[in-house]
Amino acid sequence: MFRNTSTFIILFILGFFASVSYSQIKKKNTNSGAVNSSLQSKINLEQPIDRAYESDYVIIGTIKSIENTPAPISEMFHSKVIVKIDSILKGTLNFKNIIIRLQSGAVTNDLHGGTGIVSSIEPRFEVGEHAVFFFKKMGNDNYIISKGIHERYQSFDGKGSIKELASNIFWIDNTNVFKIDNDEVYYFDTRISKNDFIKQITK
Repeated sequence: MFRNTSTFIILFILGFFASVSYSQIKKKNTNSGAVNSSLQSKINLEQPIDRAYESDYVIIGTIKSIENTPAPISEMFHSKVIVKIDSILKGTLNFKNIIIRLQSGAVTNDLHGGTGIVSSIEPRFEVGEHAVFFFKKMGNDNYIISKGIHERYQSFDGKGSIKELASNIFWIDNTNVFKIDNDEVYYFDTRISKNDFIKQITK
């Protein structure tokens, strides 16, 4: 087919590098899409206004009390935090206080002899602490309504379903609570004045 061996070798080499280049470009483009998507999610998560948009309620509140509620390991919640609502930045809540239910807390039938559950994705609270809270309704929280949660637990605050819980009960992870100190909101690695933060949420 080819007149000489040199021509064949040159064409073969050119074809090989063209194939490799296309493969690398395709792979790079695929990865770039994933990276861009991940980056976009990170950017959105770090913007208060976008986080508020994804939330059903945003409040500023004060921790009134923290209570262990020992329960079997088949129950999802093992502690509760009472939060006094100081102001509402998004949504309508007809309560003076809300209740945050957490997985962390004492377990009554810990087969391994431990002291209970400590969830790494849940916040740690202190009585008297002021914070901004971004909440989703229980029925809208992807973590709470996930198949894995319902396969793992048989009851939720003593109820058979999340849908049966009172409307003033919420769950929250540690990426949706931001401490307020000296009129500044500690928003991830940034300090934002409380007034500026409120303006970002309510504009």
